[in-house]
Amino acid sequence: MLAEAAAETHGVFTTSTAQRIGISDRLRNEWLHQHKIERLGTHTFRFAGAPVTWHSTLMAGLGDLGPAAAVAGRSSAAVQRLDGFLPGPVELWVPRSHRNRSGDNVVRSSDRPLLAGDVLTIDGIRCVSAERLILDALLFRFSRQEIHNAIDSALRMRLVSEVRLRRRIVNELPMNSWHRATLIDALVDTGGESALERRFLAVVRRAGLPRPQLQRVYRAGRRTIARVDVEFGDDLIVELSGHGAHATRTQRQRDEQRRTELTLLGKRVITFTYEDVYGRPEWMVGQLRHAGVAAAA
Repeated sequence: MLAEAAAETHGVFTTSTAQRIGISDRLRNEWLHQHKIERLGTHTFRFAGAPVTWHSTLMAGLGDLGPAAAVAGRSSAAVQRLDGFLPGPVELWVPRSHRNRSGDNVVRSSDRPLLAGDVLTIDGIRCVSAERLILDALLFRFSRQEIHNAIDSALRMRLVSEVRLRRRIVNELPMNSWHRATLIDALVDTGGESALERRFLAVVRRAGLPRPQLQRVYRAGRRTIARVDVEFGDDLIVELSGHGAHATRTQRQRDEQRRTELTLLGKRVITFTYEDVYGRPEWMVGQLRHAGVAAAA
């Protein structure tokens, strides 16, 4: 029965799990001396020969910290497959009262409790949600790029709502704190579905222009005419052309049909390339102003 229980938790079992199944401390210690099981942490074990994986290391960390702990930071981002985060780090969250239970992993604590929606179970592992790991990004010392990656991919994957995330940042983080200011600043340039779009948004913000609408969809009946990258106001559409710009005759035909149908809807369509966005942002901003995009009030 213990082996079955361990199989459900990536090969890891705790002292309390063994006791619940009826394995005494004495018997468990005999198994240790007989090398039938191996100790992973203060309260965690695995059967000898069982593979050590990143998931089992996460489970061992949770087992040692107790039921109030959760996988957090980069580890939770990797479990949820957010962009730029790979399995490897073991980062865990505990309430402030448990802050001394650190072990060999990166453990952070805070006074802000985990709310009902802040915790989810993925592959049997208790994790903080994408929304909560973003709120705790500075607690785990995320770089600016990691913050952008977490917000961008969580929005794209619909794991968070931009409105709700912004509300929590404003309401839950201290006024005028660096943590709060950093997250709000990062949120301003997020929402684009590519690095090119995020760079464009950053250029627009720094130029004092209003934030455009993103990924707006136009339809004719049930048929989708276009899903446009960026739109300012009600008529100026900006298409961003990356390195993988459409080059075949069929693709060019579709692009021109799309442009034609948008024009007939009363839209103005302009295009900026990767080189424009990264290489000559001042020129690009000038063209936007010339097209009537006024500075934000």
